[in-house]
Amino acid sequence: MKRVLSYIAPKDKTLDVLLDRERNNFDVIRLLAALSVIFGHSFVLFHASSEEPLRAVLHTDYSGSLAVYVFFFLSGFLVCGSYLRARHALDFLWKRVFRIWPALLVCLLLTVFVVGPWLSTLTVSAYFSQADTWHYLGTNALLYTVTYNLPGVFDTNLVPHTVNGSLWTLPVEVRCYIVMLLLGICRVLRKPLLVLILFAGLAIVYMQKQEWLDYFFTEYGSNLLLFFMAGAVAFLYSRYIVLWPVFSIIFLVLWLLFKDDSGFSQFLFYIFLIYTLLILASNRYVIAVKPGGDYSYGIYIYGFVVQQCFACLFPSLGSYESMIYTMSVTLIIAVLSWFLIEKPALGLVHRFSKPGGQNSVQ
Repeated sequence: MKRVLSYIAPKDKTLDVLLDRERNNFDVIRLLAALSVIFGHSFVLFHASSEEPLRAVLHTDYSGSLAVYVFFFLSGFLVCGSYLRARHALDFLWKRVFRIWPALLVCLLLTVFVVGPWLSTLTVSAYFSQADTWHYLGTNALLYTVTYNLPGVFDTNLVPHTVNGSLWTLPVEVRCYIVMLLLGICRVLRKPLLVLILFAGLAIVYMQKQEWLDYFFTEYGSNLLLFFMAGAVAFLYSRYIVLWPVFSIIFLVLWLLFKDDSGFSQFLFYIFLIYTLLILASNRYVIAVKPGGDYSYGIYIYGFVVQQCFACLFPSLGSYESMIYTMSVTLIIAVLSWFLIEKPALGLVHRFSKPGGQNSVQ
C-alpha cells in the first residue's frame, strides 16, 4: 500500500513539502489575500462604476469573501501544525493570543483615540462622553462579538455607522482556535481519520442544519469553520496530496462545465482556488519573493478603517481610484504594525515559552 501511495504521491510533489518554511511562501499568498479584501471593499465603500469583477463572474462570492476563505483554510493548515509542534496546550494558546491581540488592541486604541475624535461629527468631549465609544473599545477587545459604530464617525459615508467591518471574522477565528485546542487536548489531532470524519460531519450539518453551527459561529461564520477544518485535514493528509498544475486545470475545467449548478460549481471553484494558491506558494519564483514580514494581518485589521477615512474625506473617489491611496496607506501602516507590534510580540511569546527558560510556561 505504501508503495502505491508513494507512486501516486511522489514525495517531492506533495503538500508536505510546504511544511518547510524555506519551501513555501505563504506570506505572499496572505499578502495578496489581504489586498484582495481591500479590492473587494472598494466596490462597496466607494462609488462603483461597475460590479466587482469576481462577483460579476461568479454571481455569488466576491474577492473579499474568497480572500477570507483562503485566510481560514491557511489558518487551519498552519494552526494544526502549530498545535502538533507545541510542547503543551498552554504553549499553543499563548502563541495564538500573542498573534491576535497585541496588534488588534493597538488598532482599536488608534481607532478610538485618533480616528474617532478626528472624524466624528460630535465635539471631542461629547464623543468621549458617549457610552458607545467605550463599548466599541471594550467589546471588540474581548472578541466575543463585534460592534461597529463609534458616535458620529462615518455617519455620511456610503456605508454609514461601520468603522471597521473587517473585524467580524476575528471572533470566528478565535472560536476556530478553541476548536483546535479542544481537538488537541482530546488527542483527536493525532488521529487524522477522526478529523476527516469530523470535517465530513460538520459539512453535512452545515448543509442540513446550518443554524446549529450558526449558534456558535454566527450566521456568516459557520462556513469559515469548514474552511478552517479543511485546512487542518489538508495538513494531516499533506503527504498524500499531490501538487500538480494539471490538477488545477482539471478543477478549472470542471468548474466551467458545472457553472450553472450554483452549489456544486461553488465547491469546485473553492477547490480550484485553494489548490492553485498552494501550487503558487510552492513555486520557486514565488518563494524567491521576500516581503520581509507577514503584513497580511495588519492590512486586514486596518484596511477597512483606512478606506472609510478616505471615503469620509474624499467622498467623490471611485472604486479603482481609491485603491491607489488606500492600499498604499494601509500597507505602510501594516509594515509598521509588523515591525513595531506583531514581530516583537511573537518574539516575546517565543522567549516566554522557551523550554527551561526563566519565564517558560508550565
